[in-house]
Amino acid sequence: MSSKPVSHKLPDRLPIGQFPTPVHELTWLSAEIGRCVVVKRDDLSGLALGGNKARKLAYLVADARESGCDTLVATGFLQSNNCVQAAAAAVRYGLNAVLCLDGAQPNAARGNVLLGKLYGATLHFSNGEPIARLIEKTVTELRARGRKPYVLPPGGSTAVGIRGFVEAMAEARGQLAEYDIDGIVFPTGTGGTQAGLVLGAAALGWEVDILGISTGKTAVEMVPAMATMIRETADYLGLDVAVPVERLRVDDRFYGAGYAKPDGSDFDAIRAVARGDGLLCDPVYNGRTMKAVLQLARDGGLPGKADLLYWHTGGTPGLFAFDEARSAA
Repeated sequence: MSSKPVSHKLPDRLPIGQFPTPVHELTWLSAEIGRCVVVKRDDLSGLALGGNKARKLAYLVADARESGCDTLVATGFLQSNNCVQAAAAAVRYGLNAVLCLDGAQPNAARGNVLLGKLYGATLHFSNGEPIARLIEKTVTELRARGRKPYVLPPGGSTAVGIRGFVEAMAEARGQLAEYDIDGIVFPTGTGGTQAGLVLGAAALGWEVDILGISTGKTAVEMVPAMATMIRETADYLGLDVAVPVERLRVDDRFYGAGYAKPDGSDFDAIRAVARGDGLLCDPVYNGRTMKAVLQLARDGGLPGKADLLYWHTGGTPGLFAFDEARSAA
């Protein structure tokens, strides 16, 4: 890896979350798929009941503060883990939080909607309005009141936030010396986490097959966007690294009815890994990805051939917001 000079000051990482997050073997899943599976527990990151967005927020909130902003504006679907972790980070660092949630205002606050309220965030619901219009209107109103908003990107997926996952690869590699990890699998939504992992692997010279399981977009949509994210993040960090587009692997066959619309097969996978390894997965990201892992093991489509790393991205509070009947035994 070589580096090149950058023309801007990189913000320092704020101590948001508990890192490094632990790794351990999944005994039942390893036996089920016939190879050793190690899980990286970003669901235990320690911010708002855990999740991978803490890595991105550590830099995004630092950037917001250095920019003189006083309000974080986060956006996502109704049960967005990104939004609730942003609300928790805002509390930690004396900022206001406004959450623009893409969905109808629920009759009762459950899951991450409840957590957002507990953290004191202001919640706006799109109620059928285009989410981009809601964000624009929210920012305009905040500025009219003298606030200085910092608009967080969906999933924290800008070069500032993606930096957290470039560095996460070094953290993981240092923890996995006793394993022969040649494949990584995880949920991919906006593509920012995957962009960071792929760029981090390239910067380390780690020859590992990285596969993202799409939670709601096609690979045709995601791969060009990730390629752009990688170029922008490499420039931002001064990394002289080229990543072939062939390394941006996305499997888009498992999201069923669409993003945040889990079905019985997702809950079957959630139930299986909960009873097999005591690991909880959310219905939107990791339950869907565990379903893919089990199917790909049968089809021979998992990345790598030796030990496999499953990167758990969190979102567990979402379990408490979906139809109970779908998760019944």
